[in-house]
Amino acid sequence: MEDKKSRALALDILMTAGKDAYLEDVLREELDRNSISRTDRAFITRLAEGVTERRITLDQLIGRFSRTPVEKLRPVIRQCLRMGTYQLIYMDHVPDHAAINETIKLVKERKLAGLSGFVNAVLRKISMWKKDDPEGMAAWIKETPEREFSTPAWIVRRLEEEYGQETARRILADQFVKKPLTLRVNSTKTSRDSVLAILRENGIEVEKGELSGQAVRVFRAENPSNLPGWQEGLFIVQDESSMLAVEAAEIAAGESVLDLCAAPGGKTTYAAELSGGRVVSRDIAPGKIRKIEENLARLGLRAETGTGDAAVFEPRFTDDEKKGIMDLVIADVPCSGLGVIGKKNDIKYRLRPEDPKSLAEQGGRILDTAAGYVKPGGRLLFSTCTILPEENRENTAAFISRHPGFRLEKEKQLLQGVDHCDGFYYAVLRRENAR
Repeated sequence: MEDKKSRALALDILMTAGKDAYLEDVLREELDRNSISRTDRAFITRLAEGVTERRITLDQLIGRFSRTPVEKLRPVIRQCLRMGTYQLIYMDHVPDHAAINETIKLVKERKLAGLSGFVNAVLRKISMWKKDDPEGMAAWIKETPEREFSTPAWIVRRLEEEYGQETARRILADQFVKKPLTLRVNSTKTSRDSVLAILRENGIEVEKGELSGQAVRVFRAENPSNLPGWQEGLFIVQDESSMLAVEAAEIAAGESVLDLCAAPGGKTTYAAELSGGRVVSRDIAPGKIRKIEENLARLGLRAETGTGDAAVFEPRFTDDEKKGIMDLVIADVPCSGLGVIGKKNDIKYRLRPEDPKSLAEQGGRILDTAAGYVKPGGRLLFSTCTILPEENRENTAAFISRHPGFRLEKEKQLLQGVDHCDGFYYAVLRRENAR
């Protein structure tokens, strides 16, 4: 695929990703559907992800030289300008003339030749500023955290309030850091040392994870299904933060586990691996359940799967006296996702300031439902992939106040940019034997 076609596909991907589709999903689908070389795949990914993660910075930069406010530009012109600007500022291997000329070609291909002069003028002014005053441009970009980290001001403010300016900057900067792919080794089939040896024998750069004894970090990996050992079920993709949460629950052999909101299945498969007993996996989306089933089959693990609303009580997980029957219930509840903005670049633009509170309330309802499934002496594992207190520790405290029969045994908040993993929270709550 020629560069110009790569840019056209990147534009299609960016135009498709929107309110109802995350870039991550659209990008994976389009790359899998098209026959693309490794080089072109890397270019398209870098361009589409880069334009998305730097959107605020790009829009403010374009706005300096556009007489028409960026938000009033035609969507395709706005995306073309973002793509051209991103190449000019963040892709040093792309010559300025190529970034500008290929963007103009895209505009003309979309039958908007009448606007090509406007696009050309804006991009050339940006290029000239970068060339004539690079220090001035760099200082302007760093003038505000919102612009420097391309993150809405209200999110920046919240992180500074909760963690202080220095830690907030580390969290925000982490979203632009290229990270290794993290795998969890399937201990029912192999060992971490064996997986490390297999991958190294195939010329793949790997290292042991730092936080979990089952974690392997793979550098410069693309599609994990192409890794040796994938089809044999030797490992699954899972962040170390998620592994730590399951390990904190201390699942014993033969214990019964119910995983609510189970997609994408990392915790379900780990529970099945550790327990070997009854494991039940639930999610509200049928498509996500099918994915969990595929992973279970590949790994050679067993779990009862099915769709279900985690906030709707299912009496089948209680006994005749209406007491819970599960040793462990996992509730990884819906959240703002601010711990994974480096992986899901467009989350930060979709969130509104009021969303964390409403998501915390939704999570609280799921926890209340989950509590009814926990047997006396059993545990409830509550987790999220966010870093805001109202969704995490405050929700845990509120839950305990509503359910005094539970006590907090473990609690941990992990921060991206500080800990070597995603931003993540977990709490292990134990139900007293008598109630």
